[in-house]
Amino acid sequence: PSLSSPRSPPAMAGEEDSPASVRGQGTQAEGSLLDVEAQRPAAGIAAAASLPARETPMAGKAVAGGSSGGDDDLGSGVVHGHNSPGRADDAEQRAIASEVDPAPPPPPPEPHAEAAIRTRKVRLYRLWPSDNRFCCRGFVMTGAPGHDCSTSGCLREARDSVVGGTRFDMVCESFFKCVEGVGVVDHPIFTKTSIANLFAWFCILLPCGLYFGFAMPYYWATVHPIVPLVALFFFVLTVGCLLAACLSDPGIIPRREVILATGAEKRLEEELGYNPLGEPAAAQLAPDTNVVRMSVPAELRGRGYRWCVTCKIVRPPRASHCPDCDNCVMRFDHHCPFVNNCVGQRNYLFFFGFTSSVCCLSLIVIPTLLWYLLAGLGFQQQRGKTAVGFDEVDQSGLLKGVLITLAVAGGCAGLLVCGLWIYHIFLICSGLTTKEHWRGRKVQSLPGMGDELTIFGRRGRRLFNPRAIVEAVTTEGGDLVLKGSGQTVMEV
Repeated sequence: PSLSSPRSPPAMAGEEDSPASVRGQGTQAEGSLLDVEAQRPAAGIAAAASLPARETPMAGKAVAGGSSGGDDDLGSGVVHGHNSPGRADDAEQRAIASEVDPAPPPPPPEPHAEAAIRTRKVRLYRLWPSDNRFCCRGFVMTGAPGHDCSTSGCLREARDSVVGGTRFDMVCESFFKCVEGVGVVDHPIFTKTSIANLFAWFCILLPCGLYFGFAMPYYWATVHPIVPLVALFFFVLTVGCLLAACLSDPGIIPRREVILATGAEKRLEEELGYNPLGEPAAAQLAPDTNVVRMSVPAELRGRGYRWCVTCKIVRPPRASHCPDCDNCVMRFDHHCPFVNNCVGQRNYLFFFGFTSSVCCLSLIVIPTLLWYLLAGLGFQQQRGKTAVGFDEVDQSGLLKGVLITLAVAGGCAGLLVCGLWIYHIFLICSGLTTKEHWRGRKVQSLPGMGDELTIFGRRGRRLFNPRAIVEAVTTEGGDLVLKGSGQTVMEV
């Protein structure tokens, strides 16, 4: 055919076709042809030249549009590709870099999507910022126990003293982490209270247990049923008042972050008669500093209202911050370790009822129990005959000695409680709290007294709900905190 030429075999025709395409398609195709020709061995080109001529459409287009200049370009391109393959690769990379735009950066995450991932809905008692302890899923609360005792902590201390530094450490640690995951097992009920509170329960339950177990049947049958019934009445009253004083809210004013998280600002303002968050100061810092300056209104400051730097709220005159529970408490009296709670406006009546009933209980149980035990030893006689027969009382000397010792110890504790009861009678008559009396204040010097006199004052409603659902934010360390707790508040 007329398009074929002896000096242009198919292989060479392909070589002529590439320069023509390069001129039409641009620099990127030329780089690809040079790369292919650079990788083709010389023996393959010689073998292709010996093949018979073959007609292809692309070859025809190349011959028809070819010229001597195109042949020169092809030849120079082939020789250049065989001599410098590295340069061809560089030219290809430059061509690609010049024509292909760089990939755009990924779009930043949307703020609401990130907040949705880092925010959770939890109960307030799980994120309570103070040192109180909650039981029964937040329905009851008590004060700070004064220790961080837990089942996992005790097991770790035992592990360190027994198998510390051995290969059993990792096995024990995995078990301890499982214990930490179960709150009821890691923090049982006795770890949520103080040692003094456990001692108070011991001094109440042990003598009463001895009385109802040994002496009550005798007094019921021999003396009169009214004696053990009176003891039972005061025992129930003592236990009830102690539980109420231990597990009730003493009048806590919630912290600033709690008020903001629960949205209780309006309700607290109606209950307290003022805004516990204070008023924003006239001069504020730059918005990017995340610092808010608040102030106590001049009218409230003149009436005895003060700013709490820990809770970041305005507290009323007779309220005070408890260092043990780390809360501001309305009409704060004192922190009692024997009830493991603060004594304040809302539980002072329970505390006084506890001291009164335990005094009456000790005056009934301790003497009658001692008389019953001593009569069994023969010390109490009537006309040469024991009041209680030896066959009716256990004759073991050791057991009687232990019981008498415990009864005497309970009697001494009862005397101390009677002294405490007399002291609080004096405070009630004076219209003072324990803290005010120890600081030497008098009734006339106390702002905001009015009719709010300790036990006769208004108890009021609870100012927070520990079971309220609030938003929690996950920090970088993986801890959950109340939303908005990272804000810094300063008083001016």
